[in-house]
Amino acid sequence: MIKYIALTILLLFTPLSTGNTELIQVEETRSKYTLLHVNAKWNQYNNVNFDPIPNCDLKFAFLEDQPKSFKSKIQYVPHVVLLKNNRPVAQWSADLSFKLDITTQDVLNVINSDQ
Repeated sequence: MIKYIALTILLLFTPLSTGNTELIQVEETRSKYTLLHVNAKWNQYNNVNFDPIPNCDLKFAFLEDQPKSFKSKIQYVPHVVLLKNNRPVAQWSADLSFKLDITTQDVLNVINSDQ
């Protein structure tokens, strides 16, 4: 549990970059939720596909493009974090199979229960 809290705090304060090294900033937008999906390039076939979620920005980053301090905190990919107003609400991480069984409906259930 402490690892997840530390990882979430690290996610909030570590700039993330995409494959083309552009920074992903969790910006103040009209939406109050952000879904951050982190995966490794070698595990792309296990990316989680999300349908559009109302009032939720979808962000993606490759683990290989992140700083070493960030990479050392992620044990399994893919890893997904739901943020509300830049604060973590829920997170999901794959197991040893490197697959994450999460659906858009799972995220919507968390959002609906949080409101």
